[in-house]
Amino acid sequence: MTSRSLFIFALACGLMLAGLATQSGGVIALAIPLMIYFVTGQVARPDTLRITVRRTLSAHKTTPGTPITVTLTLVNTGDRIDEAILADLLPDGLEVIEGDTHTMTALSAGQTVTLQYVVRGARGEYRFGQANIWARDAFALSQRQARVSAPAQLLIVPETSKVKAIDIRPARTHGFAGPIPTRQAGVGSDFLAVRAYQPGDRLRQINWRLSARRSEQALYTNTLEQERIADVGLILDARLARDVRTPSESLFEYSVSATGSLADTFLRAGHRVGLLVYGGGGLMSVYPAYGRFQRQRILQVLGQLTPGHHMFYESLKEIPTRFFAAQSQLVFIGPTDPDDIMPLVTLRARSYSVIVVSPNAITFERPPARSDGQTPAGMPTGMSTETPVQALALRIAQLERAHGLRQLRRRSIQVIDWDVREPFESAATSALLMPIVHQRGGVN
Repeated sequence: MTSRSLFIFALACGLMLAGLATQSGGVIALAIPLMIYFVTGQVARPDTLRITVRRTLSAHKTTPGTPITVTLTLVNTGDRIDEAILADLLPDGLEVIEGDTHTMTALSAGQTVTLQYVVRGARGEYRFGQANIWARDAFALSQRQARVSAPAQLLIVPETSKVKAIDIRPARTHGFAGPIPTRQAGVGSDFLAVRAYQPGDRLRQINWRLSARRSEQALYTNTLEQERIADVGLILDARLARDVRTPSESLFEYSVSATGSLADTFLRAGHRVGLLVYGGGGLMSVYPAYGRFQRQRILQVLGQLTPGHHMFYESLKEIPTRFFAAQSQLVFIGPTDPDDIMPLVTLRARSYSVIVVSPNAITFERPPARSDGQTPAGMPTGMSTETPVQALALRIAQLERAHGLRQLRRRSIQVIDWDVREPFESAATSALLMPIVHQRGGVN
């Protein structure tokens, strides 16, 4: 019974007792309508709820900010319900942009009611579970409540950007045609050298101009450079200690997006790509493979990630290199700390080709210059409000970071120093066009 029902019952009983005590028929007469109202409500109270709810989503996998329509279909398989309230339980992180997550209606036996609303959210995995149902009589004197299971899962994967083909030159390639020049003669598209004609050479490969200029009347054949594919290992830094957060953003989200873009780029080029998530409470991996199905596997793992802490994986020294093929291409994605420099150099010393994508945590965390109307008095418009001590500390941090990245470049490691305020594809294109500095005598 509801509190309203209890109040009416108590009031009717009180009037009845007062009338009997005072032997007043008028007071007893006042209690009779209330008692009739109470009894009628109890007779009409809803029986055991027999309701089924089915949930459907317009898409089960999407990108951040994309509207998703959630539809709940409620079917009453029991008796009539005078007043039914359906309230859906929305997972944390989703935002309703259209419609309502609750509805109130009368339900006849066998009647079907549909509740529909539109949500959107950030990258992550969202699990819909139960919906609350309240059934009340027409007098609102009694109600029944139940939770009905209506499971569904929504995965919001990171949004990727198209990056131009990245020129990688690992020491080891596969025997299949691909985009990496091998400096060996074979089937390819780029000219390599000219040699004397050998029986079996195709006529279209004969260099007729050179052959005509030679006095010995010999034939010469153009040779093409073989192009192969390679193994590419993506290492995403998911350590909570390396994540930088502002009131509205997380630097880890940019690293996840860059990882998805790189996976898409390398897979479109035909390479075999694997993913290792380092930290985040342990290790997660996607075994190296090819094609668009591998892209979906990687994006699914990226969509479920959250940064975390693990005592054993606080240092990059524990990267399991046996997960990657020998002399393959490794790409590390994450903010670089001075403690991370030597472990990355060690990977290069083990004959891996290494690219480091380093989102700039300093510029990400630094607040932007204030606009007109917000600049304190006496300070030029648009100028930063940092104190001299803060400006000096920022300068020292930038120099320390630049020194660490310079150490990586000196060890023949390509570095993408990424200010996340600019698109990743622009930073990757400009950084990878820079020549690699090779240090004589190997890596110290």
